[in-house]
Amino acid sequence: MLKEADYREFESPEVKVLVDKQDALYVEIQGLEDKNTAYRADTLHLPEHETEILANSDKVTDLYTQREALQNQINDLRIAEREKQAASSVPFAWFFYAFTFLVPLTYLILALRRRDRPMLWLGMLTTLLAVLTYKFYYSVAPVGVTLTLSGSLLILFAYFSIRYLKTPQAATRYRLTYQEGEDEDGPLNAEALLIAQTFGKSSPQPAPGLEFGGGDFGGGGAGNGY
Repeated sequence: MLKEADYREFESPEVKVLVDKQDALYVEIQGLEDKNTAYRADTLHLPEHETEILANSDKVTDLYTQREALQNQINDLRIAEREKQAASSVPFAWFFYAFTFLVPLTYLILALRRRDRPMLWLGMLTTLLAVLTYKFYYSVAPVGVTLTLSGSLLILFAYFSIRYLKTPQAATRYRLTYQEGEDEDGPLNAEALLIAQTFGKSSPQPAPGLEFGGGDFGGGGAGNGY
């Protein structure tokens, strides 16, 4: 982060309206609780007072639920405003965000034009970092929702891209294909190379004059020669 955001408390008009509603609920709750305290202090213990206490207690519970919901709305508004303030606090914000997304896009375009696989991997990596950078400053959706939607979109994009790149039209028009070429080398052939190196080795041959076999007793080399 180029500069720490100054997280000052910000009270927008929307927040102020919710705070006023919250204060009004608090006053109402205090009034009901004071009534219940007075009813309980009454030495007569009238049945109608007990009924009123139960009704007031139910109202207090409902008002606390409303007050908690208002507090959640207030917190969401304040968090959104703080994120907006943090994003606007970046010096040369236009250059920062332009550079963040133009560099990965440049890598991807050059990689496709030059058919350079390492550059393509680098472009995809920097694209991921650019998205994470944007996510750091702007909360578009909850983390779980963001990961689910972005993962689904990437799977669909990869599926349809592979299907298209397997067609002859893609190879003819863009000179790009998903098919493996005959001269393909690199990490994709690492498994085949490993298998060839492991199982393709022949047994070492003995030195001349040290060949085992033969012999006079069962072919075990127990004669007068090896």
